[in-house]
Amino acid sequence: MTTAFNIVKKAYRGLNLIEPVTLSDSYFPQNIAADIINEVISNVNRFGRFWFTETRTPLVYTSGVYQYNLPSVGIAPNRINYVRAESLTNGAFELERVSDYTFRRLYRSSSIVTGMPTAYMIFNSTFELSSIPNTDYSITIYHNIDIPRITTTSDSFPIPDVSDDVLIECCDAILGQKIGKYTNAEALGKINALFAPFLVKEKTDTALPSSRPPAF
Repeated sequence: MTTAFNIVKKAYRGLNLIEPVTLSDSYFPQNIAADIINEVISNVNRFGRFWFTETRTPLVYTSGVYQYNLPSVGIAPNRINYVRAESLTNGAFELERVSDYTFRRLYRSSSIVTGMPTAYMIFNSTFELSSIPNTDYSITIYHNIDIPRITTTSDSFPIPDVSDDVLIECCDAILGQKIGKYTNAEALGKINALFAPFLVKEKTDTALPSSRPPAF
């Protein structure tokens, strides 16, 4: 995988600028190489979910536990794609996500049972299963993560190598904006257009419930 530093160097070369030697060069515009690639990353992270940023996080089994704080296990509540109960012997199936009100009505009108969960709900940053899981399977959350910022010359960008040209063009857009070749709107529009084909799902699930219905 090509390093992000090599990608941003190609953007300098494409604009007929002297390439940076390190991420801490002394003179403009070589001294903003890290800012260029990290600004691309910040803008891309705002657009939505990308197929190359999906990961899986199995929830650690603890006897009697059916609630989890999502940020504490590295999951953003609004970046969950689906949840599965997985077993080496019994296969896997997807759990149903239900609203807070429906969840309480269906699964919290009596004592909580122990067994394979069939549904879950998210309230603020709390992830709650319909039942207390046992050890016959694992509960795995499939979710997207933000692309991490670049801090060293050896850091890479999690996009396939065949799409390096997309990153070079994005760095070209930001670098061009810094030196006056593009306006800010032109640079952001270029990045948006370049990454649109990689989107899986727009970030539309940002309004997670934060208060209980009157019945609760």
